[in-house]
Amino acid sequence: MKEDTEPWVGDAKKALDWFIESMGRYQWYRRRIAIAEYFHSIDKITYTDEDIQSVGFEKKFAPVAVYSDWISWYMYLVESVFERQGCDDPSQSSRIYPFFATIGRGVDLLKKMKGIAKRLDVLFNEGQNQPDSTLYELVVAAHYAGHGWTVEFLEDHPSRKTPDLEITKSNKKYWVECKRFAKVTGYAEKERQEWQKRVKHLFNAMRLERVPAYAEIIFKVPVEETDEIMLGAAFTHYNRSGMMKSGKTLPHLQFDFKAMPLDIAHINSVLEAQPTRPTSPQMIELLTGNYELNGSYTELINPHRIDIVNPDDRLFVLNKFYGSVHEAYIAKWDCIAPASIDKKAKEINKMLSKALSQIPDEGEGIIHIGYETVTGPLVELRRHEKIKQVIDDFNYGSKNINAVFFNAFQLLTKTDGLDWAETILFFEKDINSPLPKDLLLVPEHIDLRNDTHWAEDLGNRNVK
Repeated sequence: MKEDTEPWVGDAKKALDWFIESMGRYQWYRRRIAIAEYFHSIDKITYTDEDIQSVGFEKKFAPVAVYSDWISWYMYLVESVFERQGCDDPSQSSRIYPFFATIGRGVDLLKKMKGIAKRLDVLFNEGQNQPDSTLYELVVAAHYAGHGWTVEFLEDHPSRKTPDLEITKSNKKYWVECKRFAKVTGYAEKERQEWQKRVKHLFNAMRLERVPAYAEIIFKVPVEETDEIMLGAAFTHYNRSGMMKSGKTLPHLQFDFKAMPLDIAHINSVLEAQPTRPTSPQMIELLTGNYELNGSYTELINPHRIDIVNPDDRLFVLNKFYGSVHEAYIAKWDCIAPASIDKKAKEINKMLSKALSQIPDEGEGIIHIGYETVTGPLVELRRHEKIKQVIDDFNYGSKNINAVFFNAFQLLTKTDGLDWAETILFFEKDINSPLPKDLLLVPEHIDLRNDTHWAEDLGNRNVK
């Protein structure tokens, strides 16, 4: 995809310009340089044998994100599309562009809303530092305004809980409460950390065997229940037994394992012609032969040649491309244990209860719950089951809830550009409700299908 020719780019620029104007240009310059300095401050990570065998190897994966100022990090990524070509992290920017583009399409409506200035103050608040929730609220507000509703952002009340929005149209008025889940559950993050403890032994075995390789591991029990050293032992056995030549799966009670050697000479011939960003979908596809959209990959690459875009400009970061490598190791993993899938399917009941508590007793309410679908179609199928069960059994008490909307977003990146998908699940008390049910992030010209995007992903996986 050529980003500068995509329709969303102009819309995202409108949102960015509005945010910079509202934040103040001086403040933006101050916070923008702090974003760049974070990346300059990260020490160059080297992966020696001692590093990989060390207890803290997993800590060497420095976060490619600025946790201390999320909204400025997001704005830096969007601004880089126009001012710093080559500065990007695709896995991060793919989450941001759709929200900025949607806000940009509705920016004229948003600017006119009562209470918008104070809501932007919340968005830019460095102490609060939770922009995902506010971005979601802005998108929901633009959604209703685009369908002719008058939208007001409500302030928090010192003595009682209040909803996020009040929407009115003709003789109808609703309270609207928006909740957005974190990108991943606490359990999913714990599982990722457990994986990192195990992959160090796998990479160590690859290096000791002197075999640059790509391994695929499917855990059949929760990752934390497996022996930390077993992946390293599995690779050593796999290589020495000659299974590397056949590519067959090595079965184990806890996981299935297979691996293939990497052709470093071929990899370098491709990189020399087209230097590639490490950890990008393009690099993963080059190393593995295939990039799976929902796949979880971990790389260990020792570069030989690094090309840097505009190295003399201090604002240019995330601008390194590998032109050749000394060695490379990569692993893709998944966990299909029912207990793991169930824990990664976010707990809907708690979030719905929190949203309900914000709706006043008088009047009618609407609840929007947004979440990202990043942990694969099996998890999303389970989450969908949980949502239906919770809605069927949920007790709204004295609250008059007209509708509950679940906005599920898949915000990922492919080898040829971005991949945005959205599914809306809605549950309404009134079958003739005047509330709009179309998607939040998808422009009007996009074709819609009566299916969930995780069911489509699972179908595509089964076809392969």
